[in-house]
Amino acid sequence: MFLKNGGISQVIAALLLIAITIAAAIMTYVFSMGLLGGLQAGGGQQTKQQLMLEAYDWTGCCPGSLKLWLRNIGLTDIVLADVFLNGLAANFHLGPCHNTIQIQKSCRAIVTNFVATITLGAAHNLKLVSVDGAMFSYSVTAGSAS
Repeated sequence: MFLKNGGISQVIAALLLIAITIAAAIMTYVFSMGLLGGLQAGGGQQTKQQLMLEAYDWTGCCPGSLKLWLRNIGLTDIVLADVFLNGLAANFHLGPCHNTIQIQKSCRAIVTNFVATITLGAAHNLKLVSVDGAMFSYSVTAGSAS
């Protein structure tokens, strides 16, 4: 009445295990490609903006105004919104660029009216912020040029 070898054969069991493994591998591949594609496309406007500080001159009186030579080496135009010196807001004027630095172009900026305490010979933190939220941080030394 009872069969001695009940159940499925070993060949069919092996084929089912292989099919399940292949299905799991395909699902893992599809998930990882979707995740990687989303990570590569993401990042927003800020990741396309790159601003290089080519030179600066902070040798005026006491020291006076800080002159910056900036170059846009990113993939989009950069519109500057704020400048901070040692974490405190400062006024700035972007010369003939009118606060927009075009792709692969240079522009001179002048930072004035510092609220921060300035020490000659000391390095100070300078942050430039674009309207898109990108932040560019540099270290500048009061009383010197580079």
